[in-house]
Order: sequence, then C-alpha cells, then structure tokens
Amino acid sequence: SRLANDPYLGHPKIYPTGWPNASMAEVSNMYKLTLRANVLMLEGTKRTLKLAESHNLRKIPHGGQHIDSSRNHLNTELVPLGSLSLHDKVLSIVRSKGIDTNHYSLKKKNRGYGVEFVFSVTDGFVCDFYSLYTDCINWLKDYYPESEVAHAVIHFDEKTPHLHVVLVPIVNGKLQADKVRDFKKANIRAMTLFEYLDPSYGLSIPAFLKGAAKKTGAEKAITIYRALPDEKIRGMLDPAIIQAIHARPEPFMVGMGVSLRVAYYGEQDNSNIKES
Repeated sequence: SRLANDPYLGHPKIYPTGWPNASMAEVSNMYKLTLRANVLMLEGTKRTLKLAESHNLRKIPHGGQHIDSSRNHLNTELVPLGSLSLHDKVLSIVRSKGIDTNHYSLKKKNRGYGVEFVFSVTDGFVCDFYSLYTDCINWLKDYYPESEVAHAVIHFDEKTPHLHVVLVPIVNGKLQADKVRDFKKANIRAMTLFEYLDPSYGLSIPAFLKGAAKKTGAEKAITIYRALPDEKIRGMLDPAIIQAIHARPEPFMVGMGVSLRVAYYGEQDNSNIKES
C-alpha cells in the first residue's frame, strides 16, 4: 500500500506514535478538512503566479517563523511544475485551450489566470496525507473538468500538513477565475468534497446547514426516517429523533445517504459547476 511504502512513516511531525495501528476514531474525532480559494494574477505585487510559486516551492529565503526549513525536504509535489515557471506553464495551458492571451480582455491587471486552492485539516489530525490529498486533487479535477492543474504540492514543513493546488480556471471554454473561486458556493463545494472522500478518513461534516437549506434537509431526513422498518423502535424514538434532526439535520442526512446538496437544490442537484 502507499502507506506501507511511505518513507516518512514514523516522522513525529507527520504520524503520531502508534499510527497506523491506532484506530481512526482515536486520531480523527471531529476533525475537518477546510478548503480556501484565491485568484492568482500574472502581474502585480500580491497574489500573483510568481509569488505563489516562490512560496510553494520555498524559493523565498526565511519564508516565515511558521516554516521549519529543516523539514523542507519533506514537501512533496503531487503534480510537478516541471521545467517551466508557474507563470509560463499557466500561459501554455491557457493557449493550449485555444484561448488568445493577446485579447484585450485578458490584459487587465486584475485578470485572474489561476485559482489557488489550499486544502488543510484541523490541527492534530493524522492520516496518510498522500492518499488524502491525492483524492482531493482527483475531486478537484472532477468538479472542474475543463480546468487543468498546473501545480500541486504538500507542505510538511509547517505545523499542519496542507496542500496547495494551482488550477487554470477554464469554464465553458473561457478563462473564468472568479466563477471557479465563487465564494457564494464555498459551503456547497466543501460538502461535495466531503461526500467524495472515503468515510474511512474519519473527517467531520465541514459546514452546518442554515435557514431554508437546513429546513429542507431536515424534512428530507425525517421523511426517510419515518419510512424505516421496525415500527416499535421508530415509535419509541420518534419525538427525540425528529427533534434532533430539526436541530442538526446534517449527520442524519449523511447517515441515511442523503446528499447535503439536496438541501440547497432539492432532488435535482445542480451544484456542480460543470452542469451550470
């Protein structure tokens, strides 16, 4: 297995004593996987492709107190940058999609050419991070099928192992960084990722439903619950279970196989951007 061949197995900052023999429940109770997204530009003084490359490949001397330079060698590229700079690789990918980078609309200073996704876990969570973050990349490719990953690297030299992925944001044949970043769909995106990952990782639900979505999710979970067999047990637990579902429908939805996205979109799930 990937874990059995992991050269860093036993490193105290990556795996705790007893891992992987410790049970998943012992090492990952109530831990979440978070996902942030930022637009990267070609030129400027911040949030550029050049700065992202410098940080992600540790080209900046003394990168900060949070970085342990003695552990830089543990960082691992899951999608190598190769011989090109990130700037040049992204431009090459954009042009390969048939997009004219000389068009006036792509010359604006604030035009996004990349979206950097950062996947991170709650401090203290341990697992086979290579497996987890490889799955995250596969999810990202599936969620944005037209886009292409230019670079991906796991940082093991900071307190919590995390993944940086630079995606070239192509949607409907166009460069659309803002649509891929889309803050409004951040919770839905996080829920989609949670449902994609294998439950054996032991991660917790990333976000709670609110408002109309919470009500819709609770009603759906209650409908399925009331259709369960064994009337005697259901009758005994009815008031308590229904009250609990109304208060927090998310774990009941997950437990009964109801997609959390149903709360937002109903039975027809249109949350994935590739269907929009």
